[in-house]
Amino acid sequence: MGLSAVASKILCRKHNSELSAVDSQGIVAIRALDGSAPALGSESQTLVNGEIFERWLLKTAINVSYGSSLVLGVGMADSQPGIPPPYLLAVVFGGLAFSHRMGAYFLIPACDFKFRSGEITVIPIHKDGQIGGFYFHLRGVDLFLSLLPGSHPPTLRELGPTSLPQHILDAEPHYRSSSIITSTNDGPPLQIRFSWPQQSR
Repeated sequence: MGLSAVASKILCRKHNSELSAVDSQGIVAIRALDGSAPALGSESQTLVNGEIFERWLLKTAINVSYGSSLVLGVGMADSQPGIPPPYLLAVVFGGLAFSHRMGAYFLIPACDFKFRSGEITVIPIHKDGQIGGFYFHLRGVDLFLSLLPGSHPPTLRELGPTSLPQHILDAEPHYRSSSIITSTNDGPPLQIRFSWPQQSR
């Protein structure tokens, strides 16, 4: 995917306008992850609004799953295939926050690995007709957006997919990491800091 695809608009003009800040923060985050965003505060640090970034992940998940035969999220009220449930719509528009340990988990592999520069991948992780979350690869950084309420998610291997690389299947999920360090093309390390809602840390 390119940036235009992950910021695609499937809603009416009014609702797309309401999510324009979410799209902008998603692009800022991706550019920070690949080292092309301007640093904030120093030459080696970039700050990302974690809550809005998380909403962008969810918006992208809704775009990918809309109209499918799968239910988005596990155990949510008024769920139906291909249509996001009211709770997730409230989260993506900022009316509610993610709760019950749902949200962004950074996947930290136990080994070094190579990836294609500039690559963006979004894959739904589903079982028994329900999407329990989405795997995101964003230009070298791997995340799992958990839609499994009430618990820390297991490894992706335990959730069922088999087509992902072994280091991703076995990577340990870390909930809302406060910072990560990346480097691109043997360049200097860049620290990316994430600000999260205080009550949900």
